[in-house]
Amino acid sequence: MDDTRKPREHTLLTTSERQVLHKTWQQANVISQTFLQNCTLQDLCQQLEALQHKAPMYYI
Repeated sequence: MDDTRKPREHTLLTTSERQVLHKTWQQANVISQTFLQNCTLQDLCQQLEALQHKAPMYYI
């Protein structure tokens, strides 16, 4: 394998940028966990059933 590619240049983030990104990921994590904790198997089954009723039926 010929590995003649140039190494990636990494952009160094400032402390402030890291803090903003960290806080954003923390918020996204909390929101996603809350959403998933409130999602039940019954909810998923109802969504599936609704999609199946909307799907067109093709007869041959």
